[in-house]
Amino acid sequence: MTVTSPSLTASDEILVRLAMDDKDIETAGMAGEFAASKVFDRAGVAWIDLGQSPDHHSTSLKLLAAHRPDYLVLHGGGSLLIDVKTYTPRRQAGDAHRFGVTDIEWAALKATQDIGGVPVALLFWNRRAPGRFSYVICLLDELQVPHADDAGSWRCRDFAADEFSTIRLAAA
Repeated sequence: MTVTSPSLTASDEILVRLAMDDKDIETAGMAGEFAASKVFDRAGVAWIDLGQSPDHHSTSLKLLAAHRPDYLVLHGGGSLLIDVKTYTPRRQAGDAHRFGVTDIEWAALKATQDIGGVPVALLFWNRRAPGRFSYVICLLDELQVPHADDAGSWRCRDFAADEFSTIRLAAA
């Protein structure tokens, strides 16, 4: 599926994609979150950006070591909390891409899900899709494949190439 958003120019789209590839994790993350908002708009769902500043985190969530996802997405009478990740796959074999979060982050997102009763999902941007905005969304509870590398222990899921969607942020 390929969709476009007329509010951005092709130059804007290139700048967002370049920012997603930035070595600075904050820059890449902010670009990924911006692109995710365009995905939600194109899908026609209502969303609320939950904010990044430290004063947007409640004391009780901090005490539970819970994690504040990036968006609350409202759809079909329900809602999802979505955390956006702009990542390179943990592993890639053929058409399979392994994405996930560290065990620590998984536990923090799970604590948020459990206290709120709202399912948590992750939107993974594939940084190995050069020049394209390629993403996949999955529920937190689907991340069950253990993975270990020099960055630590992870909870992951393997995704086939046909599970990814591609979006254009700018009109052609």
